[in-house]
Amino acid sequence: MANQQQPLNVEAVRAYLEAEFPGFIVEAWPDQSRGGYNFRAGSGDTYRVYVTDTFFDETPTEDVGGKLRAMKLAKALRKAKAETAIMVMENKLRPVSIRELRAMR
Repeated sequence: MANQQQPLNVEAVRAYLEAEFPGFIVEAWPDQSRGGYNFRAGSGDTYRVYVTDTFFDETPTEDVGGKLRAMKLAKALRKAKAETAIMVMENKLRPVSIRELRAMR
């Protein structure tokens, strides 16, 4: 279940992605079936991220950007294949195919 800080944490993830991918359009929307949030950062390339509720619940807003930097999310996104998203869990990243992510619903 989403905590009260989740909207602030969503904005912190958006700010991280905007800083790591300048000039890219960053979109975010809730995933009603799984919980958590989907993010897409795109310009010429498109990067996809799914952030779990657990990450949001366990990470204070002020720590979101630092934790994503420490986990090297931007590097993982740049290395991901075209049909791959990066799932952000409490303490780790996991590449998942877009198909697999959709099937988790």
